[in-house]
Amino acid sequence: MPNVRSSAILAAGALGVICLGACSSTPRDTSTTTTTAPTPTRAGDPDSPTGGAVTNAYGFRIDHDNWYRLGYRWDWSSMPFLTRRGHVTRLQPADNRLLIQESGSFVSVLESDSGRLVWNSQMGTSRTKFVGLQRDGDVVLSSSASELSELGLETGNLLSRSTFDFLVNTPPTLVGNFAIYGSDSGKLLAHNRDIGLIAWAYALNGPIKARPVLVNPGTLAAVSQGGDVIFLDPLSGSSSGRARIDGGVAHPPPTDGERLFVPSLDQSVYAYDAYDASLAWRVRTEYPITQPAVVYDAMLVVPLRAHGLTALSTDDGTLVWRNAELTGHVVAVRDGELIVWDGETIAAVDAQRGDVIFRADVPGAQMIVPDSLEDGALYLVSRSGGVIKFRPRQ
Repeated sequence: MPNVRSSAILAAGALGVICLGACSSTPRDTSTTTTTAPTPTRAGDPDSPTGGAVTNAYGFRIDHDNWYRLGYRWDWSSMPFLTRRGHVTRLQPADNRLLIQESGSFVSVLESDSGRLVWNSQMGTSRTKFVGLQRDGDVVLSSSASELSELGLETGNLLSRSTFDFLVNTPPTLVGNFAIYGSDSGKLLAHNRDIGLIAWAYALNGPIKARPVLVNPGTLAAVSQGGDVIFLDPLSGSSSGRARIDGGVAHPPPTDGERLFVPSLDQSVYAYDAYDASLAWRVRTEYPITQPAVVYDAMLVVPLRAHGLTALSTDDGTLVWRNAELTGHVVAVRDGELIVWDGETIAAVDAQRGDVIFRADVPGAQMIVPDSLEDGALYLVSRSGGVIKFRPRQ
């Protein structure tokens, strides 16, 4: 295997039409990109917070009153580069940049303050399976199932490329110079980015579908679909504890830095102490848990099919509250209120009681991603591929 820190830049010239070095192209449409304050497009209630302003951006209808009541204001709208019939598959906020992957293999980098396109680059073909897109300092990491490409954050120039010894299928967890992946073969792979080789690998029972979780700086956790729960040192790969459950997970398990909370497909929620993998508590559920959960204010907030959004104490798993009217998952927390999205509506929910404070329709939203769980900005992707930023209002 070549050491691609030195050879990848030369290799880029031989790739023909698959351009890996800031292969820039004009976005499909940037005509409605804006950084200015919204202007009402219809008459509204003069007593409303925004005067009843409504803006249409890339097929998404922004009702400014609704977002004001949720605790946000519209900041900008932009269109990343999309191939014909392409759609956004991944969006990753990264400080002052926004990283976007689309289905045709293009990566776009936008300024998070303005939505301006910085660069875009084609990373493969429409058949390439991409698993991750992240930032590490001044480097963008684009991970496919078979290789890791590193590009300059500001230029998109290819810095290095290395090939994995086996196929991976999760986004990596970054620890130092290691990128740690899960795979369908059941192996955890720690890839040393400096030399482009395996640092260590650890085999679990069954495929690993969810990204490995860094519980704390010295503990990495992973769950396989075969029911293995493993805790290990992220640098050495040595195990500090192992547990068994009867199924896998649909999403990466959340953590509070001391425990790993595993909402499982085996119809249970587990809490494990990270230092020895001992079971702290278990709550059985009527159905497999298929939506993501979050930890907030000593609660695990998890969507349960039979009971709606449910808050459990992280201490002992006892019920704090449940709301059967809420079928979505928590995407963010704004000023102490949970922001819950179910694909069609978005709601502000009292975090201590589970009561709905305000709810609004958001038709046309494909995904909503925060740049931080608490009091951060929200990035909404419309079904036509537009990216819309909402900033917490003062």
